[in-house]
Amino acid sequence: MIKEETFKQAVERLLGKIKTAKDIEKLLSVRERISVEEASQEEKENFAKREIDLTKKFRDAGGYSLAEYVARSSLILEVFVHENRWLDGAYQEELGPISKRMKEIEKSYGLKEGEYWPRGEGPKEWVLLSEEYESVLDRRLVETFREFGLSDIADMIDNNYQKYEDLQREGRKKLFKPVDEIRFLKELVNLYRENYQKSEEIGALYSAVVMVGATLEAKLLLKCLENQEKATEIFSKLPSYERMTKNNNPLKWNLNLLLKIVHTAGWLPNIEVDEFVILVKDLGDYIRIGRNLLHPGKHLSFSNKLLDVENLEDIKACMIVLEYVIQLIDSNE
Repeated sequence: MIKEETFKQAVERLLGKIKTAKDIEKLLSVRERISVEEASQEEKENFAKREIDLTKKFRDAGGYSLAEYVARSSLILEVFVHENRWLDGAYQEELGPISKRMKEIEKSYGLKEGEYWPRGEGPKEWVLLSEEYESVLDRRLVETFREFGLSDIADMIDNNYQKYEDLQREGRKKLFKPVDEIRFLKELVNLYRENYQKSEEIGALYSAVVMVGATLEAKLLLKCLENQEKATEIFSKLPSYERMTKNNNPLKWNLNLLLKIVHTAGWLPNIEVDEFVILVKDLGDYIRIGRNLLHPGKHLSFSNKLLDVENLEDIKACMIVLEYVIQLIDSNE
């Protein structure tokens, strides 16, 4: 015999599920996608709030396991909020003095621009500063989880970080079905190259420049995925201020970081021609600046002149040189 109280509890549970399902349906009906590259920080954070709300509803409805809930919530916050705040200087008041002192120590020991000690190595003061930098970022991330209503995950990070990492890893496997990333990227490189060639043919210079940048980024990512163990090892040894992300998945690295990893690994060395040395970083920066002309504000900050054919040819020359060096290294392996 089912007791009336048990019946009421079962009905209450089912009604809760129905309400949650209706909430999800409502959220999905107004759901919008945004471009990480083009959206403002305010737009990204509003998007993150909506997606986290949706993630919570799915969890309540039984659509996500605990691992999937933790993995998706973490991904949303890190990509759309925490890392962007870091890159945009929101933490600079705390991180700036630490980074400045670390660079002063590097310079005093004769390290050149872009050189550093692997994590855990180097002078004691530098190691302690590096750990302090990481500590600030970890604390800020936990604060961000709480700010966005994810105190349960924040408490897990504070009290049992290993459990948090294990759930993240498990959740990512469930959320993202495995694909042949290498094959897909090779196809994407060819597609991007075709697009910038077609754009150039019809005089769509801005489109062409964006596709040149996308081609380079895809090529560098492909190199890192083909040698992922070494790439992630190099990533793990970079100081925090050089990495600008805590995510060791190459799919989450930006163009600057990909260039740094590939160059450090020796897959894209500086190029010596007669008495000149062409710096890989400078070529990559030039392509990145060209790609950023897609954003009106950045365009005005960099130049108030419109892109012309000469600019495009310069950017293409950078791309050709970088691709050729990678090609030579690949052929000698």
